[in-house]
Amino acid sequence: MFSFPPREKEWVSWLYVGVWTGVIYLTIPFARFLQRYFSDQYGRGIFRDLVYMGIVLGAGAMALYVVRLRQARSWKNLLWLGGSGMVLAWYTAQLKSSPEEALHFLEYGALGLLLFRALSHRVRDPSIYISAILGGTLIGTMDEIIQWVVPRRYWDFRDVWLNSFGVLLIQVAIWKGISPAIISCKARPRSIRLACALGIACSLLLGVCLCNTPAAVEWYTADIPALAFLRSNLSTMAEYGYYHDDPGLGGFYSRLTREELIAQDRARGPEVRGVLEAYSDPKKYVEFLETVTAAVDPFAHEARIHLFRRDHYMDVLPKYRDDPEMETLHATVAFRENQLLETYFSNTMAGSSYVHPRGRIDYLEKRMDPAFRYVSPVSAHLITCCPQWVLLAGVALLVVVLAGIALKFGKEPVQ
Repeated sequence: MFSFPPREKEWVSWLYVGVWTGVIYLTIPFARFLQRYFSDQYGRGIFRDLVYMGIVLGAGAMALYVVRLRQARSWKNLLWLGGSGMVLAWYTAQLKSSPEEALHFLEYGALGLLLFRALSHRVRDPSIYISAILGGTLIGTMDEIIQWVVPRRYWDFRDVWLNSFGVLLIQVAIWKGISPAIISCKARPRSIRLACALGIACSLLLGVCLCNTPAAVEWYTADIPALAFLRSNLSTMAEYGYYHDDPGLGGFYSRLTREELIAQDRARGPEVRGVLEAYSDPKKYVEFLETVTAAVDPFAHEARIHLFRRDHYMDVLPKYRDDPEMETLHATVAFRENQLLETYFSNTMAGSSYVHPRGRIDYLEKRMDPAFRYVSPVSAHLITCCPQWVLLAGVALLVVVLAGIALKFGKEPVQ
């Protein structure tokens, strides 16, 4: 595959890509069930161990291929293979809080290899690596879009990155670790056009995702009844907001400015309090999230999630009496979330069943870590780096640049 063109017909190579993509997509509805099953049987660490095993086997197979070729500079290739494997292993170790996410690397590493094989029928210059990465990014983004539509699954820009990163690393391993003999040095115009077309497709799909805010979902589902179920989707594809740094309690995210939070608390406190009381039963928490969505009432929506997080960490605190570190962590989270609520939702909480006795809050304060800078993860998915229009302008500029590159360098020479 690396020294000679693939022996099978081109459509067969693309069939392999399609079948593997289908396997990835078909596992989406069952992924949570499978994760719970294997976690219960072997512990969550099994997913991380599988990835480590895949890294060792994959890097070992590539290293064996390089050694068998007896290349004069094979030691450099082996260094690149080893480096790629170590980067992937390090990244996998960073996902210790959710080790199952590391499986993205195996899924999309294999996809990257299949994409290289399929593309090599026609593309045999360095642009093949770029095209493979972009093709894998398209497939990985569609993977997340499908997850957004499937109930109880979630869209996550970070997962899009993990998918692309898996494809990217396998391309680096092929490019520098194996240095395929079939790949020439100069990019052909047809290859440049293909890479630019894939880049434009990725950019446009990203632009669509950046536009798919809760308000947009409310707008188009009103005209398409078949998509009405998306209104109660607990997952949001793109939301924009603010990160607030409060020296007294830490940091937090919100769809509203600090001034808007304070103003809504003063003006709508009793009204929102009534809504929250109607869903005070923990069994109604999911129903609340599906009914009072962020698009319907961001102020009430955020208040309830902060309350849920505070109460959860407060309720499980007694379990960690024999574990000082965990007890301190839970007390800190519960205290800071309560402090946030008292600061920005005080009028809303006043007189409600959510207010805890002062003695219970004092109990938390004695056990929390005042030196720990707490940043609430509530609404952490919000895009706070810049306004939506800036991101969309960047996407449009990228499309124009890629189109210009295709026009300038993608022209076939005149015979």
